[in-house]
Amino acid sequence: GQNADQILENGLNLERWATRFYNSLPKVSHITLSDGVQPVNIAEDAYQGKPNPHSWMSPKNAVIYVENIRKTLGNLDPVNAATYDANAAKYSEQIKAIDAKLKQAISAIPPDKRYIVSCEGAFSYIARDYGLKEVYLWPVNAEQQATPKQVERVINTVKGRQRAIGLGLDVGEQGGRARPQRPIGEE
Repeated sequence: GQNADQILENGLNLERWATRFYNSLPKVSHITLSDGVQPVNIAEDAYQGKPNPHSWMSPKNAVIYVENIRKTLGNLDPVNAATYDANAAKYSEQIKAIDAKLKQAISAIPPDKRYIVSCEGAFSYIARDYGLKEVYLWPVNAEQQATPKQVERVINTVKGRQRAIGLGLDVGEQGGRARPQRPIGEE
């Protein structure tokens, strides 16, 4: 860290653990990638009212991150600023294409059936930006199994509305690839 030119942090309280690290590097500045993002607060549990740090999950916010990185790199390395500008523009267009595909796909779903279901409340920004109802087992990362009551709440919320499929990340045998979970409507 001592030789770093810049630290890029997410912000929104994700790096609270890093305060001591930052203090040990008084000559290294850091920027917050989520600057410019309109925060979504966590709705329940011990973190209720605090900003949800998963803002990069929404393509609309990802474009803000790219712009913040572009500006930072251009300021650090003005000689190559044109390259950073071009790469950021190209990547932002790719992200905007994903945004358009999401809008189109979601528009085909009746508004009262637009749900996003996951184990953790990490998709609040996508839910806000695309008019989805977010349903999860727990609001913030938990290192325990879901309780039967949590699972029942999710099933009862989604049951009868549509056949919802969540995505899980398998970091074991499948090498970190997203794979569909069992449809909730079949529980």
